[in-house]
Amino acid sequence: LFNPAAERITGKSSAEVLGKDDSFLFGPAEAAAVMDCDRKVMAAGAVTTYEDVLTTATGETVTFLSTKGPVFDAKGKPYGLFGISRDITERKSMEQSLRKSETFLKQAQVIAGMGSYVLDIATGCWTSSEVLDDIFGIDKTFIRSVEGWALLIHPDCRENMNHYFINEVLGKHERFDKECKIIRKTDGAVRWVHCEGELQFDDQHRPVKMIGTIMDITDRKQGEEERARMEE
Repeated sequence: LFNPAAERITGKSSAEVLGKDDSFLFGPAEAAAVMDCDRKVMAAGAVTTYEDVLTTATGETVTFLSTKGPVFDAKGKPYGLFGISRDITERKSMEQSLRKSETFLKQAQVIAGMGSYVLDIATGCWTSSEVLDDIFGIDKTFIRSVEGWALLIHPDCRENMNHYFINEVLGKHERFDKECKIIRKTDGAVRWVHCEGELQFDDQHRPVKMIGTIMDITDRKQGEEERARMEE
């Protein structure tokens, strides 16, 4: 028994599918896979949810999120199946596009030596990209808090960075744009980074979040220092 949505997707009416099996709706291989899944649901005697990629009567490839379960008689014996399938083709396509975008972004960050972060102003907690984790030499166990951030900043720059962020960025709502030294946690190496960030505000123009990037510029800074020594 089909509802109008199922009739539209398969191109078959309830009257047409009455008494037919899945081979009437799909190709041999797909029909066999659907029927095999149906047998497993009947054998388990429990409701099951899974994804199906099937080709409809119109030749369109559609991804379904299907929930199926057995129907029992008065004696508790399963004699049929009920099923609800939702077309999630568009959602799956969007997920695939997002994964491609994320992969491209990660590759771009690796090539540029640039990581990204999001800072929650109220809590002081921040999240970071994998590339930024590599720059800082931190892993998933590192506590991403204001205190944790301060420990990564080199002592020579810590006070200046703190004053700049509180008074200029938060106080005057200026764009975050600063170079400083950090101490990489994994090996204690001193690295130069260029930090940038844009504040986001609530309806009352209070800063609630900062999104930005941090680039490793150690090679550039070392080159500048070497040129300065040579000139001197």
